[in-house]
Amino acid sequence: VYTKTSDEVSIKKIIYNMYSKKLKQYIDSIILRVKNDYTDIIFPTIKYKTLKSSFGLYYKKTNEITLSNHLAKYDYKYIDSVLYHELTHCYYLSHGEEFYKKYEEKYSNCKTIQHELRQIVYKDKF
Repeated sequence: VYTKTSDEVSIKKIIYNMYSKKLKQYIDSIILRVKNDYTDIIFPTIKYKTLKSSFGLYYKKTNEITLSNHLAKYDYKYIDSVLYHELTHCYYLSHGEEFYKKYEEKYSNCKTIQHELRQIVYKDKF
């Protein structure tokens, strides 16, 4: 990324905006496939934002998912996993046994992929 500024805050903002655009492009490219996996729900609106303590959030009241723009740095399988995780909250809000059964039904091997993502994030700077 080229910029005339050396201000760290400005540079981070530029990078995070780039992450958001990249993430949105990817989600747009898979959204039809994902919607076909979730035909029995009212599909939520998806937003992109810098989240500091999670990869995604589901808001039942507004039926919205917010994905962390940091996801754009990672392999698509991790983005898919987070998206499917948040979509599973449309069925179950808490992370109980039924939640994980449905999540695994919709996205196989999800727990392994979640674990891998957590391991990668610990080594990350931005």
